Amino acid sequence: MLVAQAAGPHVTVSASRLAVSGTATISRGMTRMLCICAAAASVALAGCATRPPTTTGFLGDYATLLPVGDTVRAQILQRADAAALPGVTAVVILPTRISDLAEIDRNIPASTLPLVTGEIDRQLCFELSDRFEIAPAPGPGVAQVEVVVTRIQQTGAVSSVASAAISRAVPGPGSVRLPVGQGGLSVEARAVAATGAELGGMSWSRGAGVAMDRGSLSPVGDAHRFASAFAGDFAELIGQDRRVTRADGAPDPCARFGPRLDLARRAAGIGLGLHLPGEAVPASPIPADPPSTAPEAAPAPPATPAVPDGQ
Repeated sequence: MLVAQAAGPHVTVSASRLAVSGTATISRGMTRMLCICAAAASVALAGCATRPPTTTGFLGDYATLLPVGDTVRAQILQRADAAALPGVTAVVILPTRISDLAEIDRNIPASTLPLVTGEIDRQLCFELSDRFEIAPAPGPGVAQVEVVVTRIQQTGAVSSVASAAISRAVPGPGSVRLPVGQGGLSVEARAVAATGAELGGMSWSRGAGVAMDRGSLSPVGDAHRFASAFAGDFAELIGQDRRVTRADGAPDPCARFGPRLDLARRAAGIGLGLHLPGEAVPASPIPADPPSTAPEAAPAPPATPAVPDGQ
């Protein structure tokens, strides 16, 4: 039996039963009733959890950002220098940071923020390495990728547990989410050329919906999960249709972020009906080019002292 616990209000989750606050047990009859409520709420509240993209000043002139119209869950403003991007051969990814102007729900512990920033770095490396070489430092032909987190909406643990119970009672695949305790993520990102010119910019925002978005016991669970969607959208913006082909057995350029897929954690999350972020693991530094091994030049022989004339 799979069991997960979270700090704060006592929440215990198991594959056979879900209990909230240690006393109230969600029965199958109650979950069916909640399903009806959730379905009605989804009609009225679908999409309301996603807030508009932020404009903190990180991207300079926001008037030139264009909305992306073919998205379903995220709201995106973006721009790209289509003429300059083909000249980029590699990218260097700077560590994601929290903007000084970020809106962070006050009940989110500061200790959980590295879960989000680290996951953004990790997913960006995975997505961008399919389109570019990953460089250790800026240089000619290398774009510098910079990301700031501008908003994190808290994921509610209790409502996530209740949502997992509802989803278990609903026939078929997928998940249902109560329209309370829904988290979200907003970021601003840019790619900058070695000359300092911007190659592409994006303001991206997404909030959890009432369907197909599993909850989490972590207060940053939704923000952590949306890092992958953001990374894919940004990589598509600056990578366009390019692909990098690597030989079989070539080292993974993102190995410093750990394995690309944690099957055990994913299986546990599916079994519980919850997203499990895991732990924040700092990436090891990108190995730089090895130092030169050429032998040092032999020292020059001492100069012969001059002999005065007449001696």
